[in-house]
Amino acid sequence: MNCLKYVLLSALVIVLYLPLFANSNNIQPPKPGDPFPDVVLKNMEYYKEKTAKLSSLRGKWVVLDLWTIGCRGCFKSFPKINDLQKKFERDIQFILVGQTYPGVQQIYQRFATHYSLSLPVAYDTNLFNLFRVTMVPFIIVIDPLGKFYNSFTSIDLNEETMKMLIEGRNPQPRTLHDDGFESYYPAPDSRNIRYSRLAYANPDDVPFVPEFEWPCHWSTYNKYGVVFKGVSPLILFRVAFFGKFFMDPYQKGWYDKYNPYLVLEGVDSSLVIADVATNKNLYDYTFMVGDSNISSQKLQDMIQDDLNRQFPYTITNEYRLMPYYRVTASREQKEKIRTKRGKAVSPAEQAQGITGFKLRNMPIERLFFEIYNHNQLDTLFIDETGISDHIDIDLDAIMSDRESVKEGLRKTGFEVDLQYKRLHTLVIRPRKLPGEPDGE
Repeated sequence: MNCLKYVLLSALVIVLYLPLFANSNNIQPPKPGDPFPDVVLKNMEYYKEKTAKLSSLRGKWVVLDLWTIGCRGCFKSFPKINDLQKKFERDIQFILVGQTYPGVQQIYQRFATHYSLSLPVAYDTNLFNLFRVTMVPFIIVIDPLGKFYNSFTSIDLNEETMKMLIEGRNPQPRTLHDDGFESYYPAPDSRNIRYSRLAYANPDDVPFVPEFEWPCHWSTYNKYGVVFKGVSPLILFRVAFFGKFFMDPYQKGWYDKYNPYLVLEGVDSSLVIADVATNKNLYDYTFMVGDSNISSQKLQDMIQDDLNRQFPYTITNEYRLMPYYRVTASREQKEKIRTKRGKAVSPAEQAQGITGFKLRNMPIERLFFEIYNHNQLDTLFIDETGISDHIDIDLDAIMSDRESVKEGLRKTGFEVDLQYKRLHTLVIRPRKLPGEPDGE
């Protein structure tokens, strides 16, 4: 599975805004139980002061959520944190800490207005440097006495964990680590045709919240088989039946013929849908063969059979009538957005992304790439404009919000309507027991 170019495109945004921070003063970050440095948070908004000393917040638990401009998962969690702040305002103070970067305040303000957020936010890089942050979201928890409690992942930010903190029940946060680009392949025994292992993922081994298919470091794939860590059944099934787990707008004739979403018939969603907060339905899966000459199709067939054997239901690939959002353009619109040439500009080069972006001299597939990249758990937007030239557009939308994307496309001059077409679709049904009669 070749997903390298998409990892590079998507990861470039994060790389631009999240360098490996160096600590020039060699100041060591505090360990759990140490007094937390009396950091002054600067450039505060949605707060009573423009700066805030952490010592002024003693008497409450303090949760600092460090984020960057290119982190989709960070923005996705803000409405949840906003709700937690309202629920626990007497005992906990949540503060978002954004890395300073040109345009970051305007982007957050637009996002906050869209979702009616009232969370205090600071724009300050000092804590990033102190903790040598290389991945976000990075959560710092400080106890009411001003001591560093621990660093959390965004998965730990839930009501149960916050109650445990307040009640002194000592929750154990997950360890945030990055082993994503480690290549792990168990050497298949040459005497055996295959090695198969499916197990529930260890929550301490899940490096990020797998809300999206990005990046490919949840999986590796080569001619000997596949290795997945901490992924949902959906991703496993896509690889087994479609040979891919990203619905690639650049591959015409493929993107618009496969439905990325599961259809459940008589199977409870609790058996299939992943829940990262509880680690439910997240799996580690390894399937290897001893023959490097095996064809990709044969390997897929073997993985299909293996997953159908291992899961308590059956998975089939069917040609179903499914909904999608059709995006079309009038002749006038096509002419209007036809590129004026000049330097190519993509979202990866801009401090935008989550709140819209500019495309200059780029193929229209890049527009649909960005839409799907932010809406992987929603209905497909399919290009039926017939545009083959490069385009220039400014898309003004909250990219994580389907309705905002639809409205943004319409303001740009596209037409968007709900349609139905036959797509290859993964259907999940209960496993028929031996001797059980066929259905009607």
